[in-house]
Amino acid sequence: MSNFGRRQRARTRRAYTRENLKAAMCAIGRGPGLQLDECLPGQRQLRILLGMHLFNYGAASAMLGHASIGTLSHYTITMSPRYDDLVLITDSPDNVTGYLVPTSHSRHGLPGLRMADVEHDGFQLIHLPTGARIRVTGDLSGRPGRPSVDRRNWWTPDVPLTDDELDSLATSPTPPPGIGAMIAAMVTRLNCVDPNRGWSGSWWDDPLDRNPGRSYHNLQRQLAGSGTNWFLRWNGYPAAIDIAAMLRDPVVGLSAITASETHGHLNLHHHGDTLHLRPFDY
Repeated sequence: MSNFGRRQRARTRRAYTRENLKAAMCAIGRGPGLQLDECLPGQRQLRILLGMHLFNYGAASAMLGHASIGTLSHYTITMSPRYDDLVLITDSPDNVTGYLVPTSHSRHGLPGLRMADVEHDGFQLIHLPTGARIRVTGDLSGRPGRPSVDRRNWWTPDVPLTDDELDSLATSPTPPPGIGAMIAAMVTRLNCVDPNRGWSGSWWDDPLDRNPGRSYHNLQRQLAGSGTNWFLRWNGYPAAIDIAAMLRDPVVGLSAITASETHGHLNLHHHGDTLHLRPFDY
């Protein structure tokens, strides 16, 4: 694939993800497509686990005790998924990292995630169970920065998994492949926007200004299920029709997703599994 072809695909990708061109170019490899979902198996597992924590929040959370990660939707974060990395580009890398990595003072965070390195513009994180990486950075290109000094008590890879983390990982429900693919896709498309103004994937507001009446106070989210049937319940943004349109978008959507309607509610079907979208009344 020529560099011109990569650049064209990067331009198409960034129109949806809101990455800058350098970040999109770093993420686009030599394979086909926009590469929002192609990744190592461990990276996919990490994205699914992150999604379970992002989309369980507040009193409705199905993962009580680890409900703070959903707060990340309050921050401006541009996702830049790579084959062997998940880069979170934000203007508040310290705060975002604080919700992800446990410390000696607060054990909330993503179970098993550790601070691998502190950079000038961000942080390199590693997930002990999968070996997968997350990078949180303030560099708009998503590139690694220079080493800096860690001024916090973030746990590093030499801190083994705690009993609480092992228990959380063991009891966290494992979605079937079709559901897992949709969860991972919602993570990598967090805050994506259709350049044609057809849908928004933002969980904090509507950048297209179509639904000003939705509330973002007292946010509640619940992602749970068993077997081939899972339910996503939430209040606030985005609209269910936006989630469905994003995951089925002809440019950035997942292939083979179909939709149906039950009593006015949307259901998404992928490889024999069904995700029922059930917004709470607000």
